[in-house]
Amino acid sequence: MRRIYKPDAVQSRVLSIQVKNEGEEGGGPSMYESFTDSAYRSATILGCMIMVLQQLSGINVLIFYSANIFESIGKSGVVGAVIVNLSNLIGALCGMLMLG
Repeated sequence: MRRIYKPDAVQSRVLSIQVKNEGEEGGGPSMYESFTDSAYRSATILGCMIMVLQQLSGINVLIFYSANIFESIGKSGVVGAVIVNLSNLIGALCGMLMLG
């Protein structure tokens, strides 16, 4: 925060964050309020739509259609699926190593 704000503004910013956190009991809307309260409904629906689009356009499409993709270029679909899944496994293992 010291890089973003002036030195005298840092302390007031920290105090405002602490006051906001202490004033909230639940920390946000409940699941019911997220879908029924008009203040949260559009943000909730938009967030859900973005998550669905991510799933439909990401790596899942490549994994699901890997056999068809490799067959269309003249290779074995099973070998293609194995290659894609092994590369996915290696990427996941590298991520685990970085986290641990």
